[in-house]
Amino acid sequence: MYDRVNRMGDARFGGGGWATRARARVAETLSTLPDRIFGERQIIVRARGQISHAVLSKRVQIALFLAGVSMAAWTGYSTFTMFNLRSELTVREAALDQSRSSYSLLREQVVAYQASVSRATRELEDQQASLRRLFEQNQALRADLQTTERQLQTTEAEKVRMADARLSMRRQLEQMEATLQDMRGEKDTRDGTLQAMRARLSSIEAERNDMINERTQLDRRLWALEHELNGAQERGNLLDANAQQLRNELKKIAAEKARSADDNQKLITRVRELEQQLAAMEIAHREMLRKLAERTRQNADEVERTIARTGLPVDKLLRDDPDRSFGKGGPFVAIRPPPADGQGVETLLAALDLHIDRMGDLQKLLRALPLSPPLDTHTMMSGFGQRSDPFTGRPAMHNGLDLGAKYGTPIRSTAPGVVTYAGWRANYGRIVEIDHGRGIVTRYGHMSRVDVKKGQKVGLRTVIGTVGTSGRSTGAHVHYEVLVKGIPHDPMKFLRAGKHVFKS
Repeated sequence: MYDRVNRMGDARFGGGGWATRARARVAETLSTLPDRIFGERQIIVRARGQISHAVLSKRVQIALFLAGVSMAAWTGYSTFTMFNLRSELTVREAALDQSRSSYSLLREQVVAYQASVSRATRELEDQQASLRRLFEQNQALRADLQTTERQLQTTEAEKVRMADARLSMRRQLEQMEATLQDMRGEKDTRDGTLQAMRARLSSIEAERNDMINERTQLDRRLWALEHELNGAQERGNLLDANAQQLRNELKKIAAEKARSADDNQKLITRVRELEQQLAAMEIAHREMLRKLAERTRQNADEVERTIARTGLPVDKLLRDDPDRSFGKGGPFVAIRPPPADGQGVETLLAALDLHIDRMGDLQKLLRALPLSPPLDTHTMMSGFGQRSDPFTGRPAMHNGLDLGAKYGTPIRSTAPGVVTYAGWRANYGRIVEIDHGRGIVTRYGHMSRVDVKKGQKVGLRTVIGTVGTSGRSTGAHVHYEVLVKGIPHDPMKFLRAGKHVFKS
């Protein structure tokens, strides 16, 4: 039955069971894919005429691959986090500047309100002093009025003894007494009138013995008194109006003072709230700056340790940066004292700027170092240092690495730089020299073809030629050297540091 079905399937799809065989081939390909990608590899090392090898199993290769992927993901995440924190820091600084501007504006408004309240208080005190003076004048007028009444009573007693000539004067004096009785309730209108009455009454006492002329003088004084009483009444009305106006103004000033006090209290409360918000924002800002500075410092330390793995003096290379030949300057502007914990915003910003500057210098130096291998895949044929010469067999110094690869394999620049030599040189054959700055130069010898020219700028991993066996060579390989200030250094240290960088 199974054979019949297969025959029917073969007849339907053109015979041969090609679908089944295709599925089998796909399954077989997928099952053998890890073995083909991560097949067992051997690292052959030749040193001092002896060859040794190390085996990289499939598990080790898979583990190295997963570790590389993990470190690449971690590097991307760290970079994204750092840029995100910088953006957030910029936003927080803008918000802090706006809060400071609002706080300064509110303080100016508070000062203006306080000045207005002070002016209103002084005006109120002046009005109160004026009212006290008016009250004292009223009391003096009342005392003068009492004295005048006693004097008038004496004058009336004397007029009784007079003849009919004094009858008219008595009526006038009675009228004056009635007028003075009405004036007792008008405390604010007695100043000028009572002074005039005292002068007139003094004249009456001085002239009491001269009864003949007294009537004429009294007539004149009574007429003057009537005129002055009318003026006094007008002045009293004016004083009453002024007093009422002063009372109204005092009420307005008191109301304005109450409103100003209420507004002042509201402003003080608002200022305190803003000060608390500003203090909280400053604390958060300081904490964020501290974390960012610490993270930047840790990243800079990690980059510095990576560069130190090459054996180069990091501080000396940083001092050799051509950009550092420019100076710094400007006036001295003192920063405000830091808080009690010693971590002011200005201090943290200065520390952050210092770490960022150092991180930038280290990254610039890191980009100038030849940390990438010149070949994508290679076999280590000869290391740096003393070895047996491949032609004579005698001990000799080897100033680079011999990396074996197939003839025609692309050779790539290990760091950005400028080609300073491209051509033929004795023993090296076809050779390319690249200057990476800071006194760092790399050489690539025994090439079969040179693809760059002198003066050409190259980037990282730019193809500069192909593997060959030109010059003093026993087979296809590239002779790779790293020179710092003209002194050869072990390129393997740079490659190990590069593995750490690219793994991170």
